[in-house]
Amino acid sequence: MKYYFSLILIFLSCNQSTKFDCVEWKNAKGEGIVLDTRLNMVKDLIESEILLFKNEAEIVELIGLSSRLK
Repeated sequence: MKYYFSLILIFLSCNQSTKFDCVEWKNAKGEGIVLDTRLNMVKDLIESEILLFKNEAEIVELIGLSSRLK
């Protein structure tokens, strides 16, 4: 029974979709977020086309700068 419960939890956690949250992203500087959450946020950024037609300043305001670029 424990085996099935574990499989169900894994399936549900892998199937979740995380919307992009600019506050969470900036606080973690895009790097301190759990990989799965980070990938889902990036996927949401791409699919929602949030960054389309934005200039560099608007993008930096939304997602901040990577600590590697500073």
